[in-house]
Amino acid sequence: MSARTKTTVAAGGAAVLLAVTAVVGGATGASASGIGKGYVPVCAQGNYGVTAEFPHRGGISTTCIPRGTCSCGYWGGTSREPIEVTGWFNTSDNSFKAGAVWYKGNSSGIGIGAEGTTSNGGAGAYMVTWQRPAGQGPSRCPSGRRGPRDP
Repeated sequence: MSARTKTTVAAGGAAVLLAVTAVVGGATGASASGIGKGYVPVCAQGNYGVTAEFPHRGGISTTCIPRGTCSCGYWGGTSREPIEVTGWFNTSDNSFKAGAVWYKGNSSGIGIGAEGTTSNGGAGAYMVTWQRPAGQGPSRCPSGRRGPRDP
């Protein structure tokens, strides 16, 4: 794991759930208790916009998610695959790698939060992740947060 990537995974239990909720700052539409199988909420929680790409699917990706917002969509999937998160500088069309995470849509959903700043060429940016503990929360994205692939 790179120094720029911080990963937090909730495995269950109230203490872990509270810790993860605190880490992700209670992101609207992407709480740890609300991610169903196949759903991937992506939040641009830093001072930059982000995209999330599925390279094993020919490079399909989200649209650019503006800073301070989240996008939640159903991406499904049956095999373990990476999701690569790209940050976009505020002052140019250049990009940087914010982080990557492995995901298997038929086993769980995963939330992604890109945080930090674009200072020092993106070195101040990092990524956190969270998962839905088994048996908790709804199986779909919250109302109003659905993406184009949401069934």
